[in-house]
Amino acid sequence: MWDTYLKIFKERWGLDRETCERVAMDAGDIFEAEFQEFGTEAYARSVVLPIRNAVYQAIMLPHRWAEFRKIGISDPVLDYGCGVGLLSNWLWHKGHREIYGYEPPGVQQEIMARSFDGKDGIYAWDGKTPGHFNTVICINVLEHVEDPVALLNKLYKLSNRVIANVHIDEEDRPKGSHIASKESMRECKKVLERAGTLFEYSPQMITDMKNGRNSDGLRRTYT
Repeated sequence: MWDTYLKIFKERWGLDRETCERVAMDAGDIFEAEFQEFGTEAYARSVVLPIRNAVYQAIMLPHRWAEFRKIGISDPVLDYGCGVGLLSNWLWHKGHREIYGYEPPGVQQEIMARSFDGKDGIYAWDGKTPGHFNTVICINVLEHVEDPVALLNKLYKLSNRVIANVHIDEEDRPKGSHIASKESMRECKKVLERAGTLFEYSPQMITDMKNGRNSDGLRRTYT
């Protein structure tokens, strides 16, 4: 799957593998600067964000898959806020055949759609077409919206089963692109805990993520 994205990045921006991996290592800080400059519009126009998200998800997906299997996923699946669509593609490679990825219009959405090309059973969802899903997955999204409780309620209208994680910053006030308040994130956590679908990063997952934030870590994941 990583090679699929490398091909897209090469065709779109002329970036080779080494450059993409190097960019990804510092992309978090660069995107925070973009967010300060452009606000939420940075999600649609950033170049470094899709590269960073592809690398980050590539490193974390083996761990996430183990947790998803414990919680349980059944088709049709909606991957809401899917970025470049790597998780959706992972599910497809694991045998799921009714997967819908949603990402707001912008660079990431365009890359997501390209990565779905030629695959039966994986589709881009426009967020408007009526539909009901057996599972909705929403990972690393809630902290980036102003009203995560409203978003979670919206997702529950699409499915009775919403799997999501909750990131609560240690600081009293949200920082950078994490714009949701602590109070609203705590409310989301309560809802997900009651439903038994709160996705949590284990200490080992966090350690592996930090250790994998380099080219060697990425190559270990996909070689």
